[in-house]
Amino acid sequence: MANEFSGAKEGIIAALSRIEGLRVLDYAAPAPSQYPAAIVRPESREPVETLSGGALRGGIRVELLVTAADPAQAAKSLEAYIEPRGSRSIEAAAAAADPTWGGKVDDSRLVGIDNIGARKRGGASCVGADFHFQFIATIRE
Repeated sequence: MANEFSGAKEGIIAALSRIEGLRVLDYAAPAPSQYPAAIVRPESREPVETLSGGALRGGIRVELLVTAADPAQAAKSLEAYIEPRGSRSIEAAAAAADPTWGGKVDDSRLVGIDNIGARKRGGASCVGADFHFQFIATIRE
């Protein structure tokens, strides 16, 4: 059996890594000096039975963090990541450009963005947003 869930995570990481200047990680938030950063975390997983075999439906959360050292610049930068299109758009990079995440999943989509605003990480002030993606992947032997 292949690693469908791990593959999905690798696929979205690769897609987001194409955004210039964005650090993409699959572990806890880095130091503020490493922002902007996108932290990719599994959110949910459920089996799906199909006529041709099995599949899984999963959820992945991407937490975006931007330094708040300059509040006006932080707001402008955050908005660029939240936009549905553009060179810094999380949605465009991870769902619109290639919803198969490099062939790692059958399909994916952004289902919502929430928690937009000020945050504290490691004692430092930042702004951020949580992007919620869903995907479906065929289970391969």
